This record gives sequence, C-alpha cells and structure tokens, in this order.
Amino acid sequence: MRGRTFLTVFLIYGIAGCTEIDFPQGLYSYQLERLLSGGDTATWTVTSRLIGGIINSPSDCEDSIRLLFMDTTTDSLDVARLTYQPGCLLFDTIRLGKANASGTLLFTDSLLFESGSHWIIHSITSTSLSVGTSKEVVETAQKSNF
Repeated sequence: MRGRTFLTVFLIYGIAGCTEIDFPQGLYSYQLERLLSGGDTATWTVTSRLIGGIINSPSDCEDSIRLLFMDTTTDSLDVARLTYQPGCLLFDTIRLGKANASGTLLFTDSLLFESGSHWIIHSITSTSLSVGTSKEVVETAQKSNF
C-alpha cells in the first residue's frame, strides 16, 4: 500500500511538472534562424491554417502559401510570403521585412520584425514549423525543396 501511494504521488508530480513549450529548450537564437533559413534561403509550404478555431488546408495552387526565409549578413532573416497569382503561373511576393529571433542568447518564443510586429513560434524541427502569424492565425508548414 505504501509503495502504491508513493508511485501515485510521484506520477502526479511528474505530470504536473511537464511544460507545454513545443520548441526545443536551450535553443540559441542563431540556431532558430538557421533552422528557418537553412543557413542560406529556405522555403516552407503552409499545409494548414488555424483561423479562429477553424482549420483550413489549401485545396489547390491558388490557395497555397509559402514562407521564404533568407539569411542576411546582419544576423537577421529577411522574410517574405509567396502566394500564387490566378492561373498559378507566377507568385505574388509580399516582403514582410527583417526579423530576429527573440532573446539575447537563448531563444525565447518569437520572431521580432523591424516593423514592430512579431510571430510566435509554437514548434519547430528541421522539417516542420508551427507559427502564430497574428492573434487569430496559426500556420503549420513543411520545409520545401522549392
């Protein structure tokens, strides 16, 4: 009986002590920037968008969105959003500006744009990204070979 009580208390403390931060802990700001840009230029294809609690997935090329991250020589990223023009032959490019990973050394949780806006990074790996691009929108993307 005593062993069961100890195990139950141990499990409760173990579960309660877990954090819900999805990005890797101990990640340096420059490492996040390198994951996003691949060290040069990387394109991420948005696979779903959560808008106001409703998940939207692109159904054709005209609905697709790509995020472009370019490494710069000034320890920042240049960020652009690419959307297809009607007919899916050419892209419209919206330059979002220069961005830096938050934190003086260790990455905290966001990309800070020179315009004053920010994106919250929910999770990131070398091939997948989940980012809050506004208060109501969370975009999930996969790294592309585009």
